[in-house]
Amino acid sequence: MEFNTEMSDHRKVTEQILRKKPAGLEFKPQSVTYLITYRTIEGKSQLNYMFNEIKFQCDWKKKWFRTNYTVTSEMVITDRYAYPTEIIPYKDAFRSHHILSDKINNFYDENFWGAYNIIEPTESLENAVRKLKKMQWH
Repeated sequence: MEFNTEMSDHRKVTEQILRKKPAGLEFKPQSVTYLITYRTIEGKSQLNYMFNEIKFQCDWKKKWFRTNYTVTSEMVITDRYAYPTEIIPYKDAFRSHHILSDKINNFYDENFWGAYNIIEPTESLENAVRKLKKMQWH
């Protein structure tokens, strides 16, 4: 499934994707796109891959030029369990009004990837996962 956000109402788009901004900053969204794939397992569709790209401009009141930014994020599901191995406590769970950067310390584990922390910034996530899976079998 591939889709994007309707950009005709910039104010509404800004409200959907931006939670906080400094005073004096004019935020101008340019595009918001998503790619989501599912895999059918035992007759049920399950999330497989997500890609998101947001393009926007920032214009500070006392600066002469605008700055263009592109933010991308990817996620691929590598392991699946029939049942959750651990329930996330209510106080630690994400809510719709939370900002990822505000809650990341609750979930950050410096040793999570261990020796597998080899994904290059220019490498696609899918290629990196393929390499990791090959390493697991050797």
